[in-house]
This record gives sequence, structure tokens and C-alpha cells, in this order.
Amino acid sequence: MADLTIVGGVYIERCIQPLWDAVYGSAGRAAEAVAPLVLGKTTLVSYIADEIRPAAEFLASMAGVTLEPIRAKHAVSFDYLHPLSTPIIRPAPDRMIVHDPIQVSGDVVLRYGMLEGDAIIEAHTAVYDPQSAFGAKRFGTNGSRADRLAIVLNRYEAASMTGTDEPRAAAERLIREDNAAVIVVKMGSHGALVVTPEGEVGR
Repeated sequence: MADLTIVGGVYIERCIQPLWDAVYGSAGRAAEAVAPLVLGKTTLVSYIADEIRPAAEFLASMAGVTLEPIRAKHAVSFDYLHPLSTPIIRPAPDRMIVHDPIQVSGDVVLRYGMLEGDAIIEAHTAVYDPQSAFGAKRFGTNGSRADRLAIVLNRYEAASMTGTDEPRAAAERLIREDNAAVIVVKMGSHGALVVTPEGEVGR
């Protein structure tokens, strides 16, 4: 029975249409989605500013996960006109305070990229989603290590990591150079490309 650690951003999200104002972020949404599927303990680790801590604690409580907050110097918010619009991010990414990296070790770790810092992980099994519109970084660039690695990313992130715009070539390069067990490239209306060391297994 493996425990799961989720490390990533917990952010304020606001939307005008439909009207929405909540604290989630990638890691918060993942905690709510996967916790019921995990037989062991699920832990959510994130930078949490004092102003959003009550909301983050409520989110963790409702999801049935344990929150391990790392005190942040400011909260991060995303404001949308509608869910597919480009958000206004506050503070602006180039003005954010970059915090010391979060150190995480565990049997199974789900790691998301974050705007206000980074996570260095040590895991038996890791799933990595860079979640970056500003130049995605390779999993091991910061010293993260995993015995088994899955990478989930979009076409832009795949190109940014590998220097190639062709999704399959990018996936094959990540498998070869990052020793990944599986790469999932999200391609919007074209579905997703799934590649393993044995070849393409689905779209």
C-alpha cells in the first residue's frame, strides 16, 4: 500500500464567466481528484502564504489529505475572463519572490512545476508535470531523482525541453535522455501522444 505525496502550486483562482473564486492550483486540484483513489496516505506539500492558509487547510480537509505547508512570502493568484482565456498572474512572474526549493522524498511523488519556487524530489515512482509557460525544465535539472519516471506535458513544454517541435521526436528524446518509463504529450483537440521505450502506445 503506497503513500502518495503531491508537491506543487496551490493558488488563488478567480474567473468572471463562470463566476469562480477559490484556492486550488494544480496541486490542489490533483489532491482533490486522486485522494479517493489512493489506498495509503496522501500528503499535499506546497508554498502557502498566511493569507490563504485557512482556505488551503479547508481544501485539504475536504479532500481527505494531509497538508504540509511551506510558509510563503506572498500568495499567487490567477484571474481569468473565462476558463480558456490567458490569465492575469499576480504578482507578475518576473516580480515574484523565489523561495528556497522544497525537498520531498517518498514512494510515489506527483510533482508539478511552480512559479514561486521548485521541488527537489527523491522517489521510487515519480510523475512530473512541468506546468510552465515560461520555459519548462527537465525533471533532473534541479537534482530530482526517481527509479521510475513518467512525464506529462504539453507540446510547448516538450519543445522547450528538447528543442524539437515534433511531439514524437521530443518524447523519444526525453525517454532516452531522462530515462523515463512513459511520456504523455498533451495536444489539445488532437488528443494525447503516449510513448514508452517500446514505442508509441496510443493517441
